[in-house]
Amino acid sequence: VLNEPELLNQFLILSFADLKSHKFLYWFCFPALVLPTPAIVLKRDSYNSIFNINERKQIRQDIEVLRRKRYDDGKKGCNPFFMIIPSSSSLSTTT
Repeated sequence: VLNEPELLNQFLILSFADLKSHKFLYWFCFPALVLPTPAIVLKRDSYNSIFNINERKQIRQDIEVLRRKRYDDGKKGCNPFFMIIPSSSSLSTTT
């Protein structure tokens, strides 16, 4: 999964249609992250309040580079997961 995070985007739908009684049943299966301790959101800030306009432009450019790299590697679609790591001097965007 670390080398191919798109595996986490796969899901399964099992459905059954009871045509006599007009009932349709659906079951959805998808991977879930299970953490050893529950994650707690301590504070929510808007994207615009965290990053200034130049940082937002840099993030957009970095994501576009990731998309192009993925396409050049023969995979279609955008990267399913990425992380933005802010530091005091710069930003980095990674998968």
